[in-house]
This record gives sequence, C-alpha cells and structure tokens, in this order.
Amino acid sequence: MPEAQIGMPMGRLLQGRFLLVGFLPPFAAVFFVWLLLLAGAPGRAPQGTDALRRVSELTLGDLFLLVTVVTFVAVVLAPLQLATVRLLEGTGWPGWLARPALRWQRRRYARKLAVLRSAEEQLNEVFAESTWRGESVSAASQQSVLRKAGEAEEALRRGFPHGAHHLRPTGLGNILAAMESEAGRPYGLDAATAWPRLYPVLGDQVRAVVDDRRDLLDAGARTCVCFALASLVTLGLLIPHGGFTTLLALAPAAVAWLSYTGAQHSATAYARGVHVAFELHRFDLYTALRLPLPDDRQEERDMNERLCLEWRQGVPLDANRGPDERLARYHHPERQTIDAETLGLVGEQVRRALVPPAPVSFTGVLGAGIVGADVEPESDGTAQWRLTTGTTHTLRTVVATGRMAYRDPAEIEGRLPAGAAVRTVAVTGGRRATEVDLDVEIDAAFLRVAEPGHGFRCRTDSDLMVHETELAPETAGEYDLRVALYSAGRLVQAVIATVRAVDPDTGHAGPDLAKVPR
Repeated sequence: MPEAQIGMPMGRLLQGRFLLVGFLPPFAAVFFVWLLLLAGAPGRAPQGTDALRRVSELTLGDLFLLVTVVTFVAVVLAPLQLATVRLLEGTGWPGWLARPALRWQRRRYARKLAVLRSAEEQLNEVFAESTWRGESVSAASQQSVLRKAGEAEEALRRGFPHGAHHLRPTGLGNILAAMESEAGRPYGLDAATAWPRLYPVLGDQVRAVVDDRRDLLDAGARTCVCFALASLVTLGLLIPHGGFTTLLALAPAAVAWLSYTGAQHSATAYARGVHVAFELHRFDLYTALRLPLPDDRQEERDMNERLCLEWRQGVPLDANRGPDERLARYHHPERQTIDAETLGLVGEQVRRALVPPAPVSFTGVLGAGIVGADVEPESDGTAQWRLTTGTTHTLRTVVATGRMAYRDPAEIEGRLPAGAAVRTVAVTGGRRATEVDLDVEIDAAFLRVAEPGHGFRCRTDSDLMVHETELAPETAGEYDLRVALYSAGRLVQAVIATVRAVDPDTGHAGPDLAKVPR
C-alpha cells in the first residue's frame, strides 16, 4: 500500500460505491431495528416517546460504535454483492419456490407476447387500409400504431430472454438474462463471456455510464435484501404483543418492494448501457488482443465466435478455424512444405483480393466542372459544357465529406468552376471507420484525359479533396462525360454531363459522337 494511503481519513472510505451500495442500505435497516429496541421491543409494545427519549440520550460514542459495527459488517459482506443479485434473479431457489415463480413469469411472457401480436395485427390492418383498399389513413393514426408496436416489441425484448425456455423466476432475472442473450449477439459475441474482457477497454464516458447504472442496480438489490431481513426481524420482535403493532413490519417490507422495483428499472438502464458498450467498443478488444480488425461484418462474427469459443471452452484460436483451414493443416502432412499458418494467410489475401471489403459509411458531396467552359444547361437538368477544339481545359473534381459538406457550402462552391454539377453522397449500412479510401474515375471515350483515375483517403467526419486533370477535345462533336466516385470498388455516386466541342473556325459542333457505335 502506498504511504499516502496509510493515513487516509475515514471520510474517504465512506464515499462513492461503498457508501451507496455497501454502507447506507444495511445502516438504514439496522437503524430501523435499533429504534424498535430503543422503543421497548421485544419486552413490551414499542412506544415512540421512549424511542425519542433514548435517542436524545445517545452519546457520540454510541453513534460511533453503531457506525463502526455497520461499516465492518458492510466490508465483510461486500464480496457477497454478486450473490445478492443472483438471489434476486432466482438463481439457486429451491424447486418448491422456483416452480410457481416460473409459472408466473411464463404468464407475464405470454401476456407481453399477446400485446405484441395484437399490435402487429393493428399495424397490418393500417397498411392494408392505406394500400389494398385505397383508403387514406391519417399520419397520426399510423404513428400511434407504429409507436404501440415498437413499445410492445421493446418491452418483450428488453424484459425477457430470447425463448421461453430461458425464463428465470423473477422479473429482475429475466431483464438481466435478456441482456446476456442479446448484448453482443448481432456481432457474434457471447455477452457473459466477452463482458469481463470488454469492460477494461471501455472509454471513460461509457464506463462512467455503465458503472453508475450498475451501482444503482446493486444499491437497489442490497436495500431490498436488507429491508426484507429487517421486516422479518421486526415481525419476530412484535409478534409476542400481537394486535396492530405487528403492522410495523409492513414498513420495511414496503421499502424492500420499492427497492426491488427500482432495481428492475436500474437493470433495464444497465442493460442498455452494456448494449451501447458492445456497439461502441467491441473493436477495442482487437486492439488489446493485438489482432487485426475484420474487413466486414461476416468476418467479424466469425472471429468473435472463435474468440468466445476459446474464452468459454479453452479451445485455442488456431484450432477452431474454418473447415478449409483445418483441411489445409491435416491434408498430406508428410508432403506439406508450407506451414498451415502461411497457407491461411495466403488464402486470406486471395479472398480479400477477390471479394472487396464492405464500404465505409459516410456522407458528403461530389462536384465536377470544367474551368472556363461555357455553360449550357439542358432541359433535363444534365450539365452541358461548351468547349473549343484544339485547346486544353482543366477538369476539377471536389469531394467533401462529413461536416465539411454541409457546414460551409460556399467554400465548396468557391472551389468549383461556374456551372459545375454537384451530387450528394450517402453510404449507409457500411462499416464504421474514421477514414475512407475513395477513387475518382473519369470516363470520356472521345476526349483526351491526362489522368483518368485518382485515389485518395479522406476523413469521414470532415474533409475536403480537390483533384484537377487536363481535358482536351480534338474533334468537334457532342460527348458524354462521367465522373464516378468509388468506395471499396463500389460505385457510390457519379456526375454525368455532356461536353459540346465546337470548331473555333466554323462554329460547327459536328456529329453526336456519343451516339455513334464504338
């Protein structure tokens, strides 16, 4: 222990999680029972005046002794906090108690499922009225039915695990079971297995949210158990006197019930925090484990399933690869001159070369224009630029991403020549990344383009790229020009224009060469 902590004052101990979870719940329960003892129980019926008189006679030493005893008990019971939550989940309950509790939870599950089915039927009826019958349905009615169906689905998904066979005897247990079965599942991660490894690499903000909600859950669980015990002790102290005096046992019982209800709400909030932690920081596991990031969602799921298999069952990562790699390892080992690891790497490189990775999600704009060209817009909105043959012009392409595309449109317009064509770019459903590799390709079959292709890298949050190349029409005529933007080998946007090349001597544009068979 560092020397600076040896003389730590008592006040530093009674703060934070220990104060909220470990000290306050047992102190409040013990203080309630202590008041009953001061009021005369169990020797006689408790009297409030006696309790007030004896409290006023307490010395600082008595209070210090009470605080010290409760603190010692809280420190001793701190390792049992997980067992306390498990008890309220229904883990380890005897069969005579668990069976009726499970029947009650099945009925709750069936009621929630019936509400969801009813909401889905109403939703289908609304869409049927608006499409098949041709009757108009108000937007408010549609939103109301959609909201009802969404709330029913959310209540079922957050309040119960996937499948009735995973139900637990209590509502709190079902909320936490739903979290364990759903968090990380879209990414191939087993929440119960991956969470102890994901938690240490969480960011400060997400960790603070998760810790705060977990503290509230633990505080509610500890308060529920402490006041349930206080209720039993109170009942034992007051039963010999009978009458309405025994109703005092309902006070701690009510506090225990309210604490359990609060623990359920805190568990729901905690489950949402865990879901967010998996969504935002699952790739930090790869960094901590010194593993390369996956290229697409399917590769991510496969890798996560293999990692969870290693963590859960001790199967080494190299031993639970796909069937093709296992065949490569064991096929003709006496003739194999290249080890299986190298074969796997070669196969991975071939796969990446044949199957392009998923594009990166980003938004922005693509603009293109010819410097000094005369603008002749067509009726269909397609840009048409008039040039003279025998001269060289500059084709300028501008790509803006993220906030740069919308924060200052004037700056983007200032980079583009007059009459430039601008198109919005929106790639959704791709993988998240801070940077994106883009390629600009210029397709102009009957025009001479100095640099028909250019690749570059942009930040997805805010960036601006300007590319220029020379363009020269050699023969009078009308030509199609296409400036295409690609991400991960996939077309994401294109600017299409018509270039009308005019002979400077005759003023004649010649035939429409774009329509002549090539």
